[in-house]
Amino acid sequence: MTALPQIPYYHIDRVINSGGTAVVYWGIDLRSGLPVAIKAIYPSRAGDQFILQRFREEANHYLYLSSHPNITKLVDFVEYKGQFYLVMEYIEGMSLDEYQYKRTGPLVEEVAIPMFLQILDTIGYLHDNNLLHLDIKPGNIMVMHDCRIKILDMGISAKINDKSNNLKTCGTPAFMPPEQFEHGDLGTYTDIFALGVTLFSMLTNRLPFSGSHHIEIWQKIKESKIPSARDFYPPLNPAFQPILEKAMHKNYWNRYQRCDELATELKQLTINNDRE
Repeated sequence: MTALPQIPYYHIDRVINSGGTAVVYWGIDLRSGLPVAIKAIYPSRAGDQFILQRFREEANHYLYLSSHPNITKLVDFVEYKGQFYLVMEYIEGMSLDEYQYKRTGPLVEEVAIPMFLQILDTIGYLHDNNLLHLDIKPGNIMVMHDCRIKILDMGISAKINDKSNNLKTCGTPAFMPPEQFEHGDLGTYTDIFALGVTLFSMLTNRLPFSGSHHIEIWQKIKESKIPSARDFYPPLNPAFQPILEKAMHKNYWNRYQRCDELATELKQLTINNDRE
C-alpha cells in the first residue's frame, strides 16, 4: 500500500478518486477543521512540464471563477518538497452518473430540466469568461442532497482562443465531437456537444455512442445517426429529440452556439408542457 502524502496544514486521510495524471484525496484543513479534496499530480508525472502547466492553470481557473455558486471553490495551491497539490472545497454528494445508477435511473423531465439548466448556466458562465471546459460528463458533475450541482475537474479546460494541439484530443471519447478528436478548431460548440451527450444520458441512462474502445466510439460519433432517445427510454417526451439532435450535430455550425440558446429551448418545452 502506497503511503499517503503529508503536507503542512492538512491531514490526508484516504484516496477518493484517481485518473491518468493525478489522484484526489479526502483530507482535513487543520486550521479550519473543514473537509477538503486534495488533488495531487502523481510523482512519476510531476516532471512533465505540460502537465504541471495545466495543473497551475486549473488552479487559476478555479480561483478566478469561484464567484459562481456551481463552481467548486479553490482553498489552496501547495508546493511542498517538489510536489504540487490543489486543495478544493469538499463537495458532499454523488457524481451525476453514480446518482442515476444508484438512485434514479433515467431522470424524469421535472427533475432533469431544472438540473440541466443549472449545468447550462455554469458552463455558459465559463464561456462568458472565455473558457472552455472540454470534459463535460456526468462523472464531472456533482449532485448535492438538494439537487443543486457543482461542476468538477477543469484540468483540461482552456481559453477559447487557445490553439494548442496538446488540447485537441484531451477529454472523454464518448463526449467528444468530431472537431475535438480530429484536431479541429474548438469553441463553445465543442462543450455544447458534450452537454447534448450529457442530457441524453440524463434522460435515458444510456450513452448515444458507445463501443469497446475509443476508435470505435469516435467512428460512430463521426458516421452514425444520433439514436432516438425514446428507443432507450420509451416514456420520454418526443420533444427532446430535436433538441438533442441539434446539440449533438456532427457539424458544429449547426449546433447551438451558446448555452443560453439551448436553455431557451428547454424552458420553452417546459412552458408548452404546462399549457397542455
